[in-house]
Amino acid sequence: MILNPGPEYAWEQRRLNEFVNYTSSSLTIGDAQINGDYNLYDANSVIGKVSKGQMGENYITIIKDGAGVGRIRMLPKNTAFIGTMGAISSNKSNLFFIYALLTSKDLSEQFTGSTIPHIYFKDYGNENYYIPYMKEQEKIGLYFNSNSALIGISSARGLCRASSHRHPHRTPAPNPAT
Repeated sequence: MILNPGPEYAWEQRRLNEFVNYTSSSLTIGDAQINGDYNLYDANSVIGKVSKGQMGENYITIIKDGAGVGRIRMLPKNTAFIGTMGAISSNKSNLFFIYALLTSKDLSEQFTGSTIPHIYFKDYGNENYYIPYMKEQEKIGLYFNSNSALIGISSARGLCRASSHRHPHRTPAPNPAT
């Protein structure tokens, strides 16, 4: 039994905005073109191409308003997103760990507005989380991402009927090997 595991296993309490970067987009559906350098995503899929506004690293999007408010998705680097979403990228943290952290949190308590719900980074970015050192973040992120990929494969094969139990605001993380 380890009584004092050492500082490499310590978890710190930090606000989300201390270990992620938040990026807004001014791109709209009207910016989507047939030709361009980067895929442009809306809340559901690629809607066209653009030649500006791309993210240089993998990132997480969160829908800021409307029916899908709070839905989280991981997107690949060198893509762009429209302004109805905000992007979270890592800041000396592991993106897959952040994804696991955010998908485990019920962000609906941060929604505002009765007619059209909204969520603002200024609010959920101030939420406190316990986070480990980078090496442990990498292990946790890989573990949850691997399990998410396995669940996705099982669901695609019809082996798992968990879709009715999925959280409506969470989209599984992509396989890091792709």
